[in-house]
Amino acid sequence: MIAILSYRPILAKLFCRMDVAFSPDHSRRESAPHRPDSGASSRNALDQLSSELGKTVNLAVLEDVHTLCLYRKEVSRFLKYEHGPGTKLPCYAASLGKVLLAGVSDEELNKRMDKIEFYPITPKTISSKKKLREEIIETRKRGYSICDQELSMDMYSIAVPLLDSQGEVVAAINASLEFSFKDSPNLKNVIKRLIETGEMISNSLGYKGVYPSYGR
Repeated sequence: MIAILSYRPILAKLFCRMDVAFSPDHSRRESAPHRPDSGASSRNALDQLSSELGKTVNLAVLEDVHTLCLYRKEVSRFLKYEHGPGTKLPCYAASLGKVLLAGVSDEELNKRMDKIEFYPITPKTISSKKKLREEIIETRKRGYSICDQELSMDMYSIAVPLLDSQGEVVAAINASLEFSFKDSPNLKNVIKRLIETGEMISNSLGYKGVYPSYGR
């Protein structure tokens, strides 16, 4: 709980200042003047995304070499233990972690990777700095990160960054899918909706540039 409270400014921006909604065809609408009791907050946007996709959606920040979950709308549970606000996961094994690492400078990335102790959570978990660096580079190129059975053999997840007015990656959101979903024709729609939601929330934080992007 103490760790979450330290991110209160981010939570305030994400959950209290946004007044944006999607039209039925998912085209973006302009932000309206904030009214504390109205509009769709970022949490509403994440809840809406989860409901629409029928998938679990998470929001997290980077804390040293872990991801710290700040919000979770759960539909399915893939891990053996409860995962929710306050839970930390190793960044090298999670889509949220990869996308958050992609947002730091190369110098900062090197420092953080030097502190990582790779542990094979599953047979597909990244186990070396070289492989993790390759994943970070690929994430920056494609705009989103992928976790393919690296945290759980039952799970495939995709994450996108949330950027502030300075273009810095301050948080990330993801969707947790069944591992077989990666071969589904609906995967493109999940990626599309994640990107749309990530851009919408980033715009509410003052970001006006090309999205997805990684300020470094």
